Amino acid sequence: MMRILPSLALAVLVACTPPPPRIPDAPPPERYALAEIPGFPGVRTFYDGSYEPGREELAAFVRQRRKAGLDHGRFTILALSGGGPDGAFGAGFLRGWSEHGDRPVFDVVTGVSTGALIAPFAFLGPEFDDELERFYTNVSTENLLTFTLFRALFGGSAVADTEPLRQILRATVDDALTARIAAEHGRGRRLLVATTHIDSQRPVIWDLGAIAATGRPDAPELIRKVMLASASIPGAFPPVLFQVEADGETYQEVHVDGGVTLSIFAYPPSVNLGLVADALGVPRSGRTLYLIRNAKLLPEYAPPPLGVIEIAQRSVSTLIKSQTLGNLLAAEGLAARDGFAFRLAFVPDSFNRSAEELFDRDYMRALYDLGYTLAREGYRWLDSVLGLLGRAGG
Repeated sequence: MMRILPSLALAVLVACTPPPPRIPDAPPPERYALAEIPGFPGVRTFYDGSYEPGREELAAFVRQRRKAGLDHGRFTILALSGGGPDGAFGAGFLRGWSEHGDRPVFDVVTGVSTGALIAPFAFLGPEFDDELERFYTNVSTENLLTFTLFRALFGGSAVADTEPLRQILRATVDDALTARIAAEHGRGRRLLVATTHIDSQRPVIWDLGAIAATGRPDAPELIRKVMLASASIPGAFPPVLFQVEADGETYQEVHVDGGVTLSIFAYPPSVNLGLVADALGVPRSGRTLYLIRNAKLLPEYAPPPLGVIEIAQRSVSTLIKSQTLGNLLAAEGLAARDGFAFRLAFVPDSFNRSAEELFDRDYMRALYDLGYTLAREGYRWLDSVLGLLGRAGG
């Protein structure tokens, strides 16, 4: 995002053509919360909504897990943050964790932005570590997007086009991968990804396993669209449009990067996973929430030049870092409420390499190797964000 800002600012300053109209239109205010994807009812919810599993749903979930042999006294969650190219850290960390020998089978995996691109492969297990390594160490900017500044100047919605990334998703998130996700969903595991419903300024949580489990031929395409939407930086990359229905009428929603509203999340606060764990007979000693933040966490002293772009870049970076700390504190609060141990990994302050372009292959390889080494040697997880904040400023 920092390297796209100059082009984005230029487009905003000189654009003279209004954007094209939305066809069909957005739902009216009284209907937008009722909208569903045609053929995929119940596969998403607002993160800040009031959804919580009912007694019958919870009982069915418990039966499902016991039938699959997942009533083993443990319940683990993995949350993967945004971070753009810094997702290479999380990809390397997962491989190192696999090789260290104590990486669990996660009961729930969540992802935002670049974390949403990692999440399905983390969910399916170590056999997909090679896939993540290829993606985060072999690609560069030109493999993922095409700059379209001229189009942005005349009414376009972004300064870059993500068709190269869409092609990669089509090649990897295919029918076979979707079937694997559906099978794990059927065993009582959950794969969740966040986007930002920009019309309402609210985060939406999509259950990719529920999408896959419908068995519909268009399920892989919907999964790809959700993953792309979660990683679509507004203004830089085009938003992703979803056709929805409410009260028999067809409308269009606009979704952008999940990181606009959530840098990282464990699960919606209305869902008490402590009750779920209790129903499964999982003691508090068997409950763990793991979080991988694909970036540094602490404030960094680096006085910027007084130019417009430099101040804007520094401000966006500060905003993201502040939001992330807030999201992590919220996750820590949920963990405490529901009896989960809190375990956080992140890029250490000692990593000081700079990227030469938006998706710099050498930079991403260095981050991948760092994550791999830290996890393979046995990572010392942070068990409290509050303890970390006490070290801010040196």
